[in-house]
Amino acid sequence: MAAEAGGGTRLDRLLKLLDTGSTPARRQHAARQIGDIAKQHSVAQLPNVIQRIARYLRSSSWETRIAASQAIGAIAENVPHATVKDVLAFSGWSGETVEGSRAEGSLGLTFEDFDIGQVLEQGAPLLASQGKEYDIDESRGTHSERVQRARRNLRKRLGLDGEGGLGDIVDLNEMVPDADLLGPSTTEA
Repeated sequence: MAAEAGGGTRLDRLLKLLDTGSTPARRQHAARQIGDIAKQHSVAQLPNVIQRIARYLRSSSWETRIAASQAIGAIAENVPHATVKDVLAFSGWSGETVEGSRAEGSLGLTFEDFDIGQVLEQGAPLLASQGKEYDIDESRGTHSERVQRARRNLRKRLGLDGEGGLGDIVDLNEMVPDADLLGPSTTEA
């Protein structure tokens, strides 16, 4: 990506077009050309190019951000991707399984060997939650009890309770009125 006459390298001019292109079509064309440049050069230079494009991803102009993302996409389309075999060869894995049999780039995992029944019987359930166990029932008790419970909860969440806390210094009664503790829907008139 050597410097050319007339205002920097071709990449510099294309990057400028990402930002200042007069139409979306021109910006998109510049993005495709940046992808072509990436295809012609070594993979070792990609981090520098992507870093220069990343600046445009943070632009205040929506059109510039779109064009920059198109440039990243064009680079991804034009650069050769590593295959599983490439990764295994790079890591030094010989392809031998524990028993010594040969697995053809799959690490011994195949759909033919997969048994969904065994997974359902012996597999550990994944944890899922709607978050209801974290909801606090604020409808119990009188208004003053709910306020006291909310103040204790707030002090605990802010680390103002217990030893070494700032509870003696910070007065939450001045900072947070009762109405803010319970919210508009649970306060009594």
